[in-house]
Amino acid sequence: MIDVKYGKRKVVNYRGARMVVGGLTAKNKIDILLYISREFAQINSQSELFERVMTLCEEIFEVDNIHLRLWSPSNQKLMPVKFMAESDPPARPLDSGEGFSGTVFAHRKSMLEEDLTRHPEMIDQGERTRCVVCVPVMYRDQVLGTLSIEKHIPYFYRMDDLEILEAMASQLGLALNEVELVEGLMEARSRI
Repeated sequence: MIDVKYGKRKVVNYRGARMVVGGLTAKNKIDILLYISREFAQINSQSELFERVMTLCEEIFEVDNIHLRLWSPSNQKLMPVKFMAESDPPARPLDSGEGFSGTVFAHRKSMLEEDLTRHPEMIDQGERTRCVVCVPVMYRDQVLGTLSIEKHIPYFYRMDDLEILEAMASQLGLALNEVELVEGLMEARSRI
C-alpha cells in the first residue's frame, strides 16, 4: 500500500473551462516513483507483476479501468493480458494503429486524451471511457505493449498522470525482461 497521502481530485467548471483540482504534488510524484521501483524489484513472476501493476494503478490514479496489452508476434495483434474490470464491449485484440492503445503502440508515443467524445474513432461503439492516458511499454528499443488508465469522466487526467504512468511503464518493461529471465532459469533448473 502506498503511504503517500494526497487529496482526491475532481473535475470542476471554472470560467467555462473544465479543470482538475486536487491530486499530486511534486514530492508525491517522487515518492510514488520510488515506491513503484521498489515494488517491481521484488517480483519474480509475470502473473504477480501484472497483478501488481493493476493494484498500483488503482491506488495512484483513481481509475475506472486499466488495460495492459502485450504484442503477440504470432498473431500480429496487441493482446489484452490484464485488465481491472470487465468492460462493455469487452477488451479485444487490436491491430497496430487501432484505437488509442494501437495508436500508442504504432507511434511509440504516449497519449493523454482528455475527452474521447472528440475522437470516436479511438474507442469501440458503446465504450464509456471518456479520459485516457495510454503509454507504450518498452524494453530498450522494442515496444512490448501498452498500459492505459481510463476514466468515465472527461478531463480527469493531466500531464502529471502521464509522467507517472510513463515512468511505471518504463519500470514495467525492465521488470518484464527480468521476470522472463528468472522464469527461464527456474524452468531450466527444474529440468536438471
